[in-house]
Amino acid sequence: MDIPKSPQTTNDLKQEEFIPFPDLPEKETPNKFKKEYLILPIILLLFLGFLALGVFIYSKYYSPNLDIFNKTKQVSKIPEPPSERAQTYEFNHDPINTKPQPYKIVIDPIDPNSGEIQKLTIYINNSTPIISATAMVETDNNQIEQPLTLSNGNNRAGIWTTSWEVSDTYNNTYRINLTITDDAETYEGGISVI
Repeated sequence: MDIPKSPQTTNDLKQEEFIPFPDLPEKETPNKFKKEYLILPIILLLFLGFLALGVFIYSKYYSPNLDIFNKTKQVSKIPEPPSERAQTYEFNHDPINTKPQPYKIVIDPIDPNSGEIQKLTIYINNSTPIISATAMVETDNNQIEQPLTLSNGNNRAGIWTTSWEVSDTYNNTYRINLTITDDAETYEGGISVI
């Protein structure tokens, strides 16, 4: 037997109107940030950072001819061959040496007459750009300081030259002292021809 339900009172209807919706599934916010999406950009940034660091280290320490920071001055001029009266000297350096290193010097001519033009060519390798290079030429009665100019290559691996008119003799004293400076160190050395 069915029992008839009593009609709802107005109080009951008002309470039902204010009852929140029954358990509906929560909707995900479309802009909700997920941690999974953060991993890929972090890995990509780390990869690019290590790649940039590797290129920097390689260009600074292992490849003097690669300069991605445009600090290297490049000169492309075909050097003149030395004359028959030229003399070439080669330098041996400690491979661990970090100072600028001249590895060859050409004096042309080796036995100049008074009034003749003498040319000095220095071949230099360095891991950082050369800032300045000078040659002090000592003769019997004079000392002439000559600035060297980059004539071929770049200021990390290049050929530096200078020339002057000879005004003294080289009978007793004939020495060439080099001063080569980069941003951290200075090489001072040279050769005695006599």
